[in-house]
Amino acid sequence: MNGGDVLRRCRELGIPTDAVAVNEMRDEAYVLEDVGTEWAVYYAERGLRSHERRFTSEDDAARYLLDRLRSAFGIC
Repeated sequence: MNGGDVLRRCRELGIPTDAVAVNEMRDEAYVLEDVGTEWAVYYAERGLRSHERRFTSEDDAARYLLDRLRSAFGIC
């Protein structure tokens, strides 16, 4: 799974795609970002990162982000 897959699944699940950003920090969005040898997942608000978690693979990071999004939007 990659960032494009996350965005596609969001559309399928009815999660607003403006709530997700891939490789860009956008206010009030869950972000999946390539940071060199790792992938970071965090929530961005007012230029700050919160609840950041790092992964060694894009697949693991993307799956974690999708789980966070499902939880945040109340989708099982």
